[in-house]
Amino acid sequence: MHYLSNRGGDGTQINNGVNALGNRLLNSPTSKVENVSNSFRELLHTRFTEQDLLKFMQREEGDLSKVGKDEFIRSEDQELPFRFIKSEFYGTRCTTVYLINKNGSHHILEQEYKKEGELGEIRSFEFRPAEITS
Repeated sequence: MHYLSNRGGDGTQINNGVNALGNRLLNSPTSKVENVSNSFRELLHTRFTEQDLLKFMQREEGDLSKVGKDEFIRSEDQELPFRFIKSEFYGTRCTTVYLINKNGSHHILEQEYKKEGELGEIRSFEFRPAEITS
């Protein structure tokens, strides 16, 4: 699996283990990314469901309703410390759970959010990548 960003670079192979993405590049050394990585490592030692993973990403909720749009734009270069952000003009719009099962199947669950964090559509699908032969 590889990681690509519109912020430059040629792409990077993703290493095994826990990898986290905040508002910057993959595995950026920010407190938000380090916190989510450590919390996820702890979660891995429990019996969890796909719904638990969606809830995991809703922890540390941030409400930007008291922050004006102009103030938000001025602070855009700073990473927001929240996993889940609610606001009229900015916020979490989708949470994706991507699981690779031991049998080789890939399962994707996506929860869509509307303005202010209102629940939208949920999608789920599974596939098994074709074997690559040379």
